[in-house]
Amino acid sequence: MAVRHMYFDKTEIMVAFLTGNRYSTRNLNYSQIQRIQFDKIKEYSWFRPIDSEKISITNSTTMEPIVYTKKKEKKFFDEYKRELKEFAKANNITMQDNTEE
Repeated sequence: MAVRHMYFDKTEIMVAFLTGNRYSTRNLNYSQIQRIQFDKIKEYSWFRPIDSEKISITNSTTMEPIVYTKKKEKKFFDEYKRELKEFAKANNITMQDNTEE
């Protein structure tokens, strides 16, 4: 059963992400988010590279960006992208979509 790892409010996002073997959760206020970026990547499935996408959220509370990949978040990935675009526009956050051509 797929579990949602990102929840949205008007001014903050609650994210759950893997750190080692366990999930960590953070509430990110819009002022803590510096950049949201979508990129095309290659992921391995059954020992073959396949085209995929990733979401990177650069913020001031973690050293590394929070990353979600399409393969791991298959069921909710498109919803995350749509909601992040709306969130970034509403809160004037830098947004870069490298998946559109």
